Amino acid sequence: MTFKPTSMFSKLPLLLLLPCVVGAPSAPVCAQNATAPDAKPLTDIQKRDLFVREFAAKAKSEAAAAVADGRAFLAAHPQLPPWERLVVYERMGHHLYFGGPKNAALALEVLDEGLREYPRTEQRLLLAAKKAEVLVAEERLSEAQTMLQELWPVALKGDRRWIHELFSPYATLLRKQKKYDDLAALLIGLIEARPEVLHWFQTENDRRWYWQHRFVPNYAHLLVDALLAAERPDEALRWAKLTYLFSEFRDDHLGQATALLGRAWMSQEMSRVKLEAFVKAQSDPQATNPLREVTTPKWDKTVLSDRLAHARLEGGERLTLLLLRGDEADWREAMLQARRLVLEDPTGEKGRQGAREVARVFKARDLHLVRANQFLEFFRTGEGQNPIAAFLQPQPTP
Repeated sequence: MTFKPTSMFSKLPLLLLLPCVVGAPSAPVCAQNATAPDAKPLTDIQKRDLFVREFAAKAKSEAAAAVADGRAFLAAHPQLPPWERLVVYERMGHHLYFGGPKNAALALEVLDEGLREYPRTEQRLLLAAKKAEVLVAEERLSEAQTMLQELWPVALKGDRRWIHELFSPYATLLRKQKKYDDLAALLIGLIEARPEVLHWFQTENDRRWYWQHRFVPNYAHLLVDALLAAERPDEALRWAKLTYLFSEFRDDHLGQATALLGRAWMSQEMSRVKLEAFVKAQSDPQATNPLREVTTPKWDKTVLSDRLAHARLEGGERLTLLLLRGDEADWREAMLQARRLVLEDPTGEKGRQGAREVARVFKARDLHLVRANQFLEFFRTGEGQNPIAAFLQPQPTP
């Protein structure tokens, strides 16, 4: 049995923005909506969103006037929290360049103003990433590289979102320079420092990023791509094995991981034999499974233990790190953690996610899908045997 992918995103609340009548094309952004007799005062976020919407339209034909409006808006709303002000600067920079006019000078000027206003907060990485994006698009690669090299270590220590923000222009820069070895080194450094990023597309930050960009970087996949581009297929295969081990138990995720293994094997031997043998072994544990011959990258278990102690990790990230550390006690704890998810909400979405996590643990341990699908069938129908009990039994000492 497989699960049909279900939406992992809650519906975004609809933001009701009252219309703003502007007297002339060059008029500043209107914020008088809240003064209508029956209108509720706009919140700071509503004011920000209303301004950004009108700025985007005006910047296409009157960029300088739109920037003047933006400065006036920020001056008139000193009560906006720092994050909301940063978003205004970032959206202004984005629309001045990527919204149509390609006005690099004004875009960089606005972004620099924001960076001067907030020079030390972690959130400034939002503006730095947009500035780097503009510089790369303008082929000012040396400037972009200097800034990204300085700020990347800051992102590595911070919220996962900032990694997403800075990685995108950094990767584009290195691809433009055809520096695939450097891109691989960047990704290996990221994964070694923050191994929880191997748990792709399941955290709250990933979901917020997705709603803005419609894309979440899958760092393990991108690393395999970089290693293959750098003609390092043996290393690519070792990392491709990790993408299989830790991929979500969903058809699309498993399909992507299998395709990545196939590309790595093809790059090594120009033959489909190992891929076909691997696919056969997924439903036949007695068949030869070439993935067993592949070693995974070595890990510093101290780093893994430190990350496991990090209080902000979400459940799926913790489970991934337990599987990555791979001690016997870790396998047991990973299964118990997944089972707890099922028991907390056996008929709801959390229970279904827990069932997929149980299947993920079986897949990582077995390198095939037999016990994973056996459990999912038992979870769905109550028929057959539940393989969890046997999994949790102490393993004989070799």
